[in-house]
Amino acid sequence: MSTSSVSIKSSKAAAIKSAITYFTIPPSNGLFEIELPLTQQLNKAGSGSLQDSLEIEDLNIQFAQELKTQLRKSSGMDVVMLCPAGSSQRFIKTSNSPTLKSLRLNPPPPPNPFLSLFSSSPPPPPPPPPTLPPNTLYILLTPSSPSDYTLSSYLSLSSPLILLNGYLKTPSSIKNAKWIYHRKPLTNGGLVSGHLLNEGEGFKVVNAEGDRVIKVFKDEDIIVKNSNTPDLREAVKLAQVDMDDRINRGK
Repeated sequence: MSTSSVSIKSSKAAAIKSAITYFTIPPSNGLFEIELPLTQQLNKAGSGSLQDSLEIEDLNIQFAQELKTQLRKSSGMDVVMLCPAGSSQRFIKTSNSPTLKSLRLNPPPPPNPFLSLFSSSPPPPPPPPPTLPPNTLYILLTPSSPSDYTLSSYLSLSSPLILLNGYLKTPSSIKNAKWIYHRKPLTNGGLVSGHLLNEGEGFKVVNAEGDRVIKVFKDEDIIVKNSNTPDLREAVKLAQVDMDDRINRGK
C-alpha cells in the first residue's frame, strides 16, 4: 500500500518547516507531537516482519536526527533525542541516544478517583516539575507504553518535548499535547484516497495528491473528547467520496 503521490521527502520537509516555525520563540516547556509516514509502503509499519520493523525504526531515527539538526540551528536550544523506555540495545546504539528512563524522572502516582469521592480533605498540591538542564528541547522517538506517556507528560512540565510517531495511545495518554505536524493517509479498500493533515493550524482533509483541500475541521468537530487524537471516520468518508467523484468524472 502506497502513500499515493504525496512524497515522503515533501512530508518530512513540511514537518521540519512547521517545527522550525513553532520554535522560532522557544517555549519554556510543553508537550508537542509530530506524526507522519516515513515510507511509501504503509503496510510495513504493521506487517509483523522483523526486517520491516527495523527499517521503520531506522527511518524514525534518521528523521529525528534531521529534525534535531535543523531545530538546533534555528532555535539555539540544545536538542536531545531520547529512546522510549523499552528500547532495544540496537535502537539505543543506532540512535546514539539515552532512554527516557535514564533521566531518572520520578513522576507522582496518579490520583485515586475513589479516594477523592470519599475524602473531605483538599486535593494534594501539584508536584514540582523535574529538574532538567535549561534551554533544552527533547525529541522522544516512537513512544508506545503507558510509562513513556506518563514520563513524557512529567518531563514536559520543565522542558519542551516533541513526541515523534507515537502509537498505542489511549485517548487520555497525552491529551494536552499540541500538534506541530500530522499527516495520516486515509485508506479505503487498500488505496489511499486522501490525507488528514495538520501543520500546526488545525486539521483538514486533502486529496490523495495533497494539492487540494476537501474540508477544514474545527478542533471540537474532529478531536476525540479529552484527548488530542482526531477521529478519522468522517475524514475517511470525505476522502473516499472525493476519489469516487473524480473516478466517475473521468469515465
